[in-house]
Amino acid sequence: MKLGKSAALALLAILTFHAAQVSPPFGGVFALFICLLIRASSQAGARCSFYLGLVVGFGIYAPQLGFFYTLFGPAAVLLWSILALYTGLFAFAAERLSGRGRLGLLLLPFVWTGLEYFRSELNYLRFTWLSAGYTVDPTLAGLLGVYGTGFVMAGLGVAASAARPRYAGIVLLIAACSGPLTSSLPQRERNGTTLMVSGVQAEFPEPETIPRLLDSAWKQSPGADLFVLSEYSLQTPPTEAILDWCKLRRRHLVIGGREPLPGNTFQNTAYVINPAGQIVHKQGKSVPIQFFADGVPADSRTVWESPWGPIGICICYDLSYTSVTDDLIRQGAHALIVPMMDLQDWGERQHRLHARIGPARAAEYGVPMVRLASSGISQIITADGKVIESGSFPGQAEVVSGEIKLKGAGQIPWDRPLAHVATAIAAATLIYCFLGSTKLPRIGPSSPRESVEALAHQRSFAGKNSAIRSS
Repeated sequence: MKLGKSAALALLAILTFHAAQVSPPFGGVFALFICLLIRASSQAGARCSFYLGLVVGFGIYAPQLGFFYTLFGPAAVLLWSILALYTGLFAFAAERLSGRGRLGLLLLPFVWTGLEYFRSELNYLRFTWLSAGYTVDPTLAGLLGVYGTGFVMAGLGVAASAARPRYAGIVLLIAACSGPLTSSLPQRERNGTTLMVSGVQAEFPEPETIPRLLDSAWKQSPGADLFVLSEYSLQTPPTEAILDWCKLRRRHLVIGGREPLPGNTFQNTAYVINPAGQIVHKQGKSVPIQFFADGVPADSRTVWESPWGPIGICICYDLSYTSVTDDLIRQGAHALIVPMMDLQDWGERQHRLHARIGPARAAEYGVPMVRLASSGISQIITADGKVIESGSFPGQAEVVSGEIKLKGAGQIPWDRPLAHVATAIAAATLIYCFLGSTKLPRIGPSSPRESVEALAHQRSFAGKNSAIRSS
C-alpha cells in the first residue's frame, strides 16, 4: 500500500517539475516538486527511496534534455542517469532525515543546495540547466542568487512536506506566487552610460559573407556603437576584410574565432576589434563543452576596458558557471557580452533552455547582458533580468539590436558562500546516512501527532507515579 502511494506521489512530482518549466513567472511551483519528492521518499522506505529518486530524476531530465540523444546517441541514457543520480541521493537523504525531527528537516535544504551546486559546478560533467534558480522568474535570482533561490525553494518544499494540509497549501501558494510578486516590485532607476548594440545570427557563415552580414545590421541600426557576431563565426583569427569593415564603418566588433596554438591545437576565442581595425582584446573560452572539439580552456580572464566602461566577455557555455562570471564581476565588469553557438540541429527546446541562463545571471549580478547566438535565441537583457530584444529560432541572418545601460560594476550575490557550506553539509549528511547512523538527536517532535502522543504518555506516567506514592 505504501509503495503504491509512493509511486503515485513520485508521478505527481515528475508532472509538477515539468509544469514548473512551462512559465518562469510561476516556476515557484518547483517547491511543490520538492514537497512531493520528500513525501514519496518517506513512503518508499530506506531501500526503495534511492531507486525511487533515480526514477523521478530520469523522468524529469530525459524529457527536458531529449536533445542529448541528438548529440550523443545512446550514450545520452548514461548522461540522463548521471543527472538522475543527484535526485536519487536527495530522495535517500529525505527518507533518512524526514522522520528525524526538526534537525533532519533543517538539513534537507542544505542537502538539496549542496547536491545542486556539486552537479552544476564541481565535477567534470557539471551541468547547471534545470536548476531551481533558472526555472523561476529571474527577479528571484536578483534577490537571492541562483543557488539561494534553490535553497529557498527547497526550504519551502520541506516546510510544506512537514506541515498540516492547510498550512502546506499556504506555503506552496507563496512559492508559486513568488515570481509575480517579486517582479512587480519597483526597480530603482540609476543613471548610466548608454550603449547601442547590434548583432546578426549566423551559423558558420562563409568568411566572405561576414562583411555583408555586418552591413545588414549596420543598415538596420546605423546608430549602433558595437556589433557582435557569434562564437565560431570564423575558423581563424579575424581576416583583413573584417578589420577593414571596422575601419570603414568606424565601429567596434566582437566576433568569435579560433586562435591557433602550438601543437596543432587552438583556443575558442572572442576577439574585440576597434574602429581603427585593430584587435584590442582577446578572451578564450574557459569551459569548453565536454566531448566536443572545443579548444584548449583559457587559464585566465580579463575585462575589456571599453570606451563605455569595463565589459566582461565570456563564450557560450562559460555563462553557465559562476566560477567564470564571478571572476569577471570581481574585476569590475559593468556588462557582459556573450558570443555563443547553439547548433540549429540541436532543436528549439535546447535553445529555449539555454536562454533561461542569461536573464538569471544578469539579474543576480545587476548588470546588462548581450547574448548573440548563431541560430537563436539571441537576447539583449537589462540589469534586472528583463529581455528587451530577442532573436527567433533558427533566425538565420536575423538582426537583433537594442540599448543597454552600463550603470556601474555588478555585485556578486550573497549565496556563493551558502553554496559552499551547503556542499560540505550535504557531503557529511549523506555519509552519515549511508553509514546507517540514522538516530539523529531530536529537537522537538517531528509532527503534531507525535506531540499529542508524547503529552498523553507524560500524563499516563504522572498518573502512575501518583498512584504509587499514595499506596
